Amino acid sequence: MSQRRLLALLSLLLGVVAGLLLLLHLLDWPNSVTLDWFVHTALLAILGVVVIIGAWATYDRQYAFGGVLNIIIGLIVLIYWHDVLPGVFALLGGILGVVAGES
Repeated sequence: MSQRRLLALLSLLLGVVAGLLLLLHLLDWPNSVTLDWFVHTALLAILGVVVIIGAWATYDRQYAFGGVLNIIIGLIVLIYWHDVLPGVFALLGGILGVVAGES
């Protein structure tokens, strides 16, 4: 396995874990569902799916697209939601994807 494919595989694993951690927030149901909670949960679900798509794009030899997409989503999660673990995983997966494209 080449270095490029190994980096892409690590990027895929980090991206899938980050996406699943973001989708895990769908299981937090409050006693009363408000519009604010619904919008927050819908945005987290969309970001989780986009991170998984970006990770797959990185593994599917679209290194720059998937890497930059995961970097952007990771920064959004870190800045807006202060959710550290999925944000860091998406950010690291994106960086590995960009590095895989350059190697």
